[in-house]
Amino acid sequence: MKTKNISWNEVMKGCRNIADKIKLNKPKVIIGVSRGGCVIATILSHMLGCEMGVVSCKRYQHRKNFSVKNTGKDAVWVNDVKLDTDEIFTYETPWSNKRIAFHRAFSKDEAILVVDDIIDDGVTMKFTLDWLKKTLPRNQVEHVTLYSKIPCSSAVIYEFISKNTWVKFPWE
Repeated sequence: MKTKNISWNEVMKGCRNIADKIKLNKPKVIIGVSRGGCVIATILSHMLGCEMGVVSCKRYQHRKNFSVKNTGKDAVWVNDVKLDTDEIFTYETPWSNKRIAFHRAFSKDEAILVVDDIIDDGVTMKFTLDWLKKTLPRNQVEHVTLYSKIPCSSAVIYEFISKNTWVKFPWE
């Protein structure tokens, strides 16, 4: 597998490109998918003058084929995906009586932009978007990423890369 080293200049160029593409449909809040998406979300929130939130959605390969499971007051598992958030404002999950929390409440019809640094196979982003769209059905939810290894017609993507490329960001 080859490695692509990304510089801070490339990150800033990609963020400027994304900001230019979405500035006419500027979101009310940007949600960074922890960890790398938080860096991009912070930069975009400054460029666009938006609020920012964080969600942590991680996949663990050793956890397969099980249903929603609460692993603590700030975590929910669905199959092999774990969703962690801040605990202040909570929302019921559509699949159980478990709750997901964010650092702020969302108003009806608020535009939300979910941001990640890279989409490898799309599962993490799909899980996050699906949950947000089910939980906040009156909110417009869009997503962007700097790099993607898969085609995704609904996302703003700065650059496509091959699936056999390991991307190393400057914060890693």
